[in-house]
Amino acid sequence: MKRRALRPTGRDLRHMAASFSAPILGWNTRDNFVSMDPRFARVLDNMIVDGGRLAVRKGFVSVAKSNFSLFSLAAYDYGTEKKLFASGNGCIYEVDFAENKLTPLGSDFLADKWNSIFYKGNLYFLNGQDPVQVYSAGELKAAEFTKAETEPTELDLKKLKSGTLYKNRLFFLERESLAFWHTENAGNVQGPLRRFDLAQIAKYGGSLQAVISWTYSVSSGAQESQIIFISSEGEVFVYAGTDPNEISTWALRGTYKIPRPVGEKCVCSLGGDVVYLGEDGYYKLSQLLSAPESEKATAFSDAINPTLQDLKNSLKNYGWKVQPYQADGLLFINVPQTGANVVQHVMNLQTGAWSRFTGMNAFDWAELGGNLYFCGPGGVYQAQTGQNDDGGAILWEFMGAYGNLGTAYAKVLKEVQLYYQGMNEIIFNLNVSVDFKRPYVAYRSNMPATQSKWDLAEWDKTPWAAEAAAVRKRIIPRVSQGGYFSFGCNGNLIDCDIKILGFDVLFERSKNLA
Repeated sequence: MKRRALRPTGRDLRHMAASFSAPILGWNTRDNFVSMDPRFARVLDNMIVDGGRLAVRKGFVSVAKSNFSLFSLAAYDYGTEKKLFASGNGCIYEVDFAENKLTPLGSDFLADKWNSIFYKGNLYFLNGQDPVQVYSAGELKAAEFTKAETEPTELDLKKLKSGTLYKNRLFFLERESLAFWHTENAGNVQGPLRRFDLAQIAKYGGSLQAVISWTYSVSSGAQESQIIFISSEGEVFVYAGTDPNEISTWALRGTYKIPRPVGEKCVCSLGGDVVYLGEDGYYKLSQLLSAPESEKATAFSDAINPTLQDLKNSLKNYGWKVQPYQADGLLFINVPQTGANVVQHVMNLQTGAWSRFTGMNAFDWAELGGNLYFCGPGGVYQAQTGQNDDGGAILWEFMGAYGNLGTAYAKVLKEVQLYYQGMNEIIFNLNVSVDFKRPYVAYRSNMPATQSKWDLAEWDKTPWAAEAAAVRKRIIPRVSQGGYFSFGCNGNLIDCDIKILGFDVLFERSKNLA
């Protein structure tokens, strides 16, 4: 007696399943679609990696409104006095948090794009076009710097554009020059300045674009410090010592050639290192300066470097800024794109996972009292707070890496199970891309019933708001067969949260479908 097949042998269908975690390695535009690690995301907007989950970023709220754009921020934190200053419309303003408005402190300035330095209760403002301003004891006024008696070069305070503090001396960069000025005597907050010209040792020309002091630990456990000057051509001058005009106490430690800087606010201290924004990537300065000349240092932005290549036309735009925010373990890179559109490349400081934030058209950032602020069109805003964008929804989206679900055979999706934490009826779309084609909406959730919040709705007449919990959403996708699949979600949230945990995918394969 012959055995009979339980199904037609010509079809040979196989029921199979595959599981995917949330893309916990973050945003990746480097790897090709076929070889990308499934723990990466091809798109990751307004979400961050939160442990083994994806979470929607926090929102922002207005703290001072204006009917014009603000271009720079500066924080003042001295004793009990904590203030935030913004500039725009030819003025420098103090942010009045209580009244949600701007109070002008100085006006009739030629430029609005200021840099700032804090020292001994004095906050200095420099922009390379107006005289240096200083805020102290509740007053903003012109700084009282003069040319030192022994200095042969005339001092023009309008040419000082940025600077830093190093070894109790103020250092100021001179506009369109390879020279810097410094206070003649350590500890001075005003008075005579002397000039030091790096043109005598520069090999590549250009002008000084950034300066930063760098304190780091050595093998003995002691700390050392040096001052770093960076030219517009990517030439770095490293000095150590106390007085630039005394050979016995001032030494050139080395000169280096690195990628050209992006903007004047391209450096910031982070731990015992310096973050640097170069034209071809974001780097730690320690790696750049220690890499052999024959080798190229690896940017910590390596996973998203192709995105930076697409921004070549935006490198001269104002608004590039690197801003760490340790309270939430994030590093913000402000990226002004073409037009008025600004995004942020955001890195998780613990894991190195990248994401992109949209919806915040920021020109500058500052931290004050543990809070993060940005300014731009319409005023000053506090970031990383609440669950809405100044009363509007936060638009979020991610698309995972492509995968063949563990088999080279063609496949037909039967069911997708999405796991997330949040309210059971959060509005979102499940998106699927098949064989590298444009994603389509495989599932769209329905509008939930009105839910209430404590003490805001009429008792016993409005349904209770659901608590955040683990949810499994079973979805039957409308999809054609294919070899490679990418899954993702998008939606908009306001005053609620969602955390993506992962997917289970049920499918059928057939050796005859290829």
